Amino acid sequence: MRIQLLCIVAILSTNVLGQDVLLLDSLNVQLNYAKQDSNKVKTLWELSDYYWADDLRQAYRYSEEALALAKELKDDRLIAISYQKVGDALVFRGDKSNALKHYLAGLEIVEQLNDETLLFTLYHNMGVLFDRLTDYDQALSYYEKALYVYNNADEKTDAMQSVHTLYNSMANIYDEKNDTATAIKYYQKALKLATEKEDYQALGTIYNNLGKVSLEAREWEVAYGHLTNSLKCRQKINDLNGMAKSYNNLATYYLMLNQTDDAYAVARQALELAHRAGAMLTRLTALQNMSTIYESKGELDLALDKYKQYKALNDSLINESSIKKQTELQIKYEYEKEQKVKEAEQQKRNFRYILVISVLLLGLIISILLYRLTQNRAKRVRLENENLEKDLEMRNQDIVVKDKELASSVLYLLKKNELLNNVSERLLQLKKKMKADNHNAIQKIILDIQEGAKEDMWEEFEIRFQQVHDDYFKKLKGHAPDLTPGEIKICTFLKLNMTSKEISAITRQSVKSIEVARTRIRKKMRLTNKEVNLVNFLMEL
Repeated sequence: MRIQLLCIVAILSTNVLGQDVLLLDSLNVQLNYAKQDSNKVKTLWELSDYYWADDLRQAYRYSEEALALAKELKDDRLIAISYQKVGDALVFRGDKSNALKHYLAGLEIVEQLNDETLLFTLYHNMGVLFDRLTDYDQALSYYEKALYVYNNADEKTDAMQSVHTLYNSMANIYDEKNDTATAIKYYQKALKLATEKEDYQALGTIYNNLGKVSLEAREWEVAYGHLTNSLKCRQKINDLNGMAKSYNNLATYYLMLNQTDDAYAVARQALELAHRAGAMLTRLTALQNMSTIYESKGELDLALDKYKQYKALNDSLINESSIKKQTELQIKYEYEKEQKVKEAEQQKRNFRYILVISVLLLGLIISILLYRLTQNRAKRVRLENENLEKDLEMRNQDIVVKDKELASSVLYLLKKNELLNNVSERLLQLKKKMKADNHNAIQKIILDIQEGAKEDMWEEFEIRFQQVHDDYFKKLKGHAPDLTPGEIKICTFLKLNMTSKEISAITRQSVKSIEVARTRIRKKMRLTNKEVNLVNFLMEL
């Protein structure tokens, strides 16, 4: 009886198509007469949205055309929205790798624009994508970012009124995490808002998800009610892919009740609609259901045939290279995001003039400090040279004092490089928030600072080191005559019991490079297979 009711609803739903045909004709006329401008891009979006429910191939084609035109117009906002629409179509066609690529490209532009509406939409859609990739923690992270944008938005735009779809998405994650109580709470929140807005697209999805939760709980009557409500909502808007999903879930429902004939009827409709909509993931589920149904009916040849179709489609959607590409793109994006976190929050437009003045004053102060630092250094070197000449005969008595001065010199090198690098980094962060007219002035200050950081104090340090350890270099060459000048420097710093991190700060090499150099030094010292600490060895040399 239930399957007969579903068929009647399917027949009645065909009566709503007349108005859609008129809309399509109107959009095609607009497109034919449109100029190559933003209005044409928006018409292409509308055509993409029109085909969203029943032909994902067409939806993808129109969104791609919109993206190409937006790039020609060089309009960042149009480009960002077009990237999002292409990504949406790719997600539901099952091409997750390319969907992620388009979402990331769009998100990079939107975050620069700081458009709250677009941020809300893209964060939500990226959460959906990671949900489909079964990376639930990452998905929930993006959903929470979207909700944060919504809760803190100065104005709740029309696009943000779809917050009920966000609640539905968050409920999906909690369902996957087996937190059914929290999932149902979010589903009910979403259902209430979607009903108020008469959003049949969202209602179809929410009822469908509630139906699946009820199926898992084996609440048969409740599950059937939710699933049929989902189907009715999707039929109201002729959502082919959505209807196919509802029929798939009804097939599961009938299979769980061992009603194979009813399961077969709805599974066939799911397969046909998924094929028409170009929805590969939905078609995959339908093929799997058909194989199971044929097996239950004892028609093993047909069951095997459907399973082979399922396997071929599944293999075409999932491959190792696409997964690797998705991972690499996400790692790259997260790295870029980590760098951006260091930037201060973007100031309001009326504050930017104050920021410019502050940066210029900071630059002047830094220039004065650098000048004084250079003068003090020159004076200090001159005085130290004079003292070295006077105190040459008292070298043995002053060895402790000179050791302290040597440590102080090393500390000076560390502090100097830390100061200059820190100042340069802060200026770079401030530069990004300046008008383009001020970039050259700030860049010049940064270059001056970097020139100061490049001064090589090794010769001065080497002289002072030899005064304290006059035969160290000779002994060092005796043990390893093939040491390079760079390795000798590192040996000298190790003699002073300095860590790789401290040596890195002075030599401006990475810590990893220092560690590699230490390995080479051990080899040249013939300590590779000995339980001898390199630092202890050099300190005793």
